[in-house]
Amino acid sequence: MHREKLLHISGDGGEVKFKGETIAEIKKWDISIYRKFIEVRNFENKYPTIVPGIKSWEGLAYIKWNKHILLPDKVQLKLSDSRRNISYKEVEAIIDSGVDETKVTIKGTGEFPIDPAIFKPL
Repeated sequence: MHREKLLHISGDGGEVKFKGETIAEIKKWDISIYRKFIEVRNFENKYPTIVPGIKSWEGLAYIKWNKHILLPDKVQLKLSDSRRNISYKEVEAIIDSGVDETKVTIKGTGEFPIDPAIFKPL
């Protein structure tokens, strides 16, 4: 199995929510969207068939905490980009704050809901 980067997107706004309450403001974010590919082999064919698998996404976000809480397993992210006047659908994510509380790693627990039609030149 291998993965391939499909798309890279970024933005300058958003919020982190937990149980419907905003716990942090997102100042800047950067995400790469990937697709996993699986090699399927059978005894009749010596060459594998490549089958697209699930998509995933991960990236960084620079945030300002409104509330200091013990970080839950999953949060909801509402991301936007004012330069393109885009607001993405809310997504479920995992946040890892690591050492720096203002720079966090974000990972998607499902596909990132992106519509290619929203991309317009800056």
